[in-house]
Amino acid sequence: MSIDQLTFTSSTNTLTASDVYNTLTAHAAIHAPSWYASSPFHATFASNITHIAANCFKDKNVKTVIIPSTITNIGESAFEDTHFLEDVNLTGATALEKIPKKCSFNSYLKDINIPSTITKIEESAFSADCQAEYLYQY
Repeated sequence: MSIDQLTFTSSTNTLTASDVYNTLTAHAAIHAPSWYASSPFHATFASNITHIAANCFKDKNVKTVIIPSTITNIGESAFEDTHFLEDVNLTGATALEKIPKKCSFNSYLKDINIPSTITKIEESAFSADCQAEYLYQY
């Protein structure tokens, strides 16, 4: 099964759960029946996005995420309960300083690349990620 790459957009600089839902349903409408909103996907972000809101991808089937340099803030539980999530790449997220509470809580995260610009990792950011391999850049 091929995994689609979806670029998430918003009319503001904050990506919300509604924006994610709208992108997923629009994609499913175009590609159905071969693609459904429950299919795993790779997430990228439009260049105007600076914030990923709390609970934005919660319970979604995102498989990989590349956080670009435009992202300055990620809300709590943004990737919580993402059972397909395997890889989060933050190496380009040079404006991001913290990883919030429950960021990828209860996901199946295997790899995360954390740049030295991250100065704070809040409580339970990766709890229940029993398979994670953390790569810190110093």
